[in-house]
Parts: sequence; C-alpha cells; structure tokens
Amino acid sequence: MKNAEDFKILNSYQLSQAIPKAKSYTKMHLSSITMLDDIVNFSNLKELNISAMNSLELYEKISVDTLPLVHLENLEKLYIENDDHISKLYLGRMKKLKSLFVSSCHTLNDIYDLKHLENLEELIIYDVPNIDKTLLNELVEFVKESVNLRNVLVDINFFNYFNNKQLKVLKENSVRFVEKLGLYDNYIYSFKMMEDFNKKVLEIYNFIHDRYKDFDDVLFKEYQFVKNTEYDYEALAKRVDYTENGGKFYKYCNRYKAINSSYTTLMKKRAVCEGYVNLLKYFYNLEGVNLYPVTCYYNNQFHVAAKALINGVELYFDPELDNRFNNHNNYGISNAEFLRNHDTCYKRDNFDRFENINERVREM
Repeated sequence: MKNAEDFKILNSYQLSQAIPKAKSYTKMHLSSITMLDDIVNFSNLKELNISAMNSLELYEKISVDTLPLVHLENLEKLYIENDDHISKLYLGRMKKLKSLFVSSCHTLNDIYDLKHLENLEELIIYDVPNIDKTLLNELVEFVKESVNLRNVLVDINFFNYFNNKQLKVLKENSVRFVEKLGLYDNYIYSFKMMEDFNKKVLEIYNFIHDRYKDFDDVLFKEYQFVKNTEYDYEALAKRVDYTENGGKFYKYCNRYKAINSSYTTLMKKRAVCEGYVNLLKYFYNLEGVNLYPVTCYYNNQFHVAAKALINGVELYFDPELDNRFNNHNNYGISNAEFLRNHDTCYKRDNFDRFENINERVREM
C-alpha cells in the first residue's frame, strides 16, 4: 500500500477504510475535520500532519476528540495547522517526539505534559490566542532544562507575557519569535528584532495611554496610528514580479514577506493590507482584545481586513482602506456595513459555524 501521505485522508470514512493495513503506515496527513477515533489503530505512525486541506471545509457540527493521539507512542513528528476543532492536546506518552508544530488553532487552550518530551528537538507554536498563559511558564522551564531542543519559535504575542528573568532564559537559548502570515505562512523574528519591535510598540502604547484614559479612545488612537502607514506599492511590485517569474515562498524564509509583517509596518511605516492588520492585532492584544484577519475581496482584488469581539459586539476594521481614502469609515463597523464594500471569502472552515465557541470570530 502507498504511504498515507500519497493520498491525503479527508474524512473519517477514508480513515476507517485504511485500518486493515494500519500497521504499514508511518506517515499520515489528515484533514482537520476528520474524527480521530480510529487513529489508535495506526500505532506505527512516525509523522502525523493534521490541517485544513480543502479550500472550503464547512460542516454544521464538528467535534474532534484529541485524546486518541496519546496512543501514538512511536510518533516523532506532530504537525497541526489551521485546526479550530482542538481544545486540549495531550503529549505525555509521545516519548519519541522530536518535532512539534502547532499553528492557527484558535480553540486550543492547553497543551499537557510538554516537560515529558525529553527527545524533542524542535518546538514551534504560534497563532493560538486562547492558549492558557500558564503554559508559557512551563515552556520557559522546558527550554531551560531540555538537552535536545535545538529550534524554538513562539508567537510574537507571547513576548509581553514573559517576565525579564524568563526572557533572559529564552534569549540565552536562541529562541526566536514568529508571526502568522496568510493561510500557511509566517514571518520570523530574531530575539533582537523582537526586542526592538516590542520596545517601539510600548513607546507608542504608553504615549497613547498617557493621554487617553477611555478604553474606546485608546483603541481608536492605536487604530489611527496603524492606519497612517504608507502602502508599499514598490515592494509589492517586486514581489509580484518574483512570483510571476516562478519564485517560491518558503515557510522559514522572510524574503518578500516583510511587507505583510507587523515588524516592517511599524519599523519602516510601509506595508500592504495584511501588515496593517497584523500591527493592529499586536496593539489590540496588549489591550486584551483578540483581533483576527478576515480574507475578503475589495473591488475584485484580494484583500485582508480584520474583526474582533469588543464588549460582546462583533466589529470590523480595515485600516489600509481607511489609509487609502484618508478617513475612518472602516473603524469598528458592523458586519452589514462591512459587506457593503467587501466580499468575504473563506479559505478554510468558517469559524462562525462552530458551536460552544466563546469568541466566534475566526475567518482566516
């Protein structure tokens, strides 16, 4: 039988049909919508990839039990991306795990038994806004004590949750930071880049807070600061030329991706639409507000805006569009107002359809 990586498993039926030859599988790529009950049969798996693979995954009810993963004791690589069906991840019995990648799991709130992964060499975790922040304390201790760990990347929005002592440990162990871009990409920050970036953010943050005490005023002033960023037509043209001539993007290479990052948006005051959104996301995270990108079209062109749940109200934001027209017409508007000028598109599962989610605001 061909390895499972050669025919991606898109649903529970395909997974159950593979059971008779389960022992022959060492690699598997599952859709994030697949029920995992039968995964216990694939005990020889060394690599498991779980991600949204279809361009559109819309199901009325999805409930994935991640507990069966603990039975995969031979697993060496676990890769989970773009999966809004996991709330808890148990790792205690995966003693052979060497690589753990977790990205864009917005319902994930805890990862258990990280300290037991004594053979782990690579740890990458980002875009998990609802993760229990006590995990970050465990992460620092794990980085400090681990013998085999070589490559650690954590979300840029974790930076301000660490105290100075913890940051010193991370710096001494060459931990880098990472920001989600688009659907499957990222931008990498060295520790020095992260220090410089965060220092400047806090200077602006403190400047605004010294002058404005009302929460709504603070959010607006931060939005206004982000909005006053120059759109980088020149860098965008260079990237378009690169891709049209066969250029490829690589997940851990920053080339041609800087204009989508909050780093370049802040430090050079130049960006494209996603850069505006990512910097606004960083500011709003400091205010305790989870802001999410929204993939959409404006005038038939692909575009990125944002939305957030603020004081129980779902609001939309488009700082790049407001920069373009020098107004604030897209600040904190309703869904109905947003849809007057934007056509939303779903690159993957529509987060708003899931039940029992506290913040149903995910669209990208």
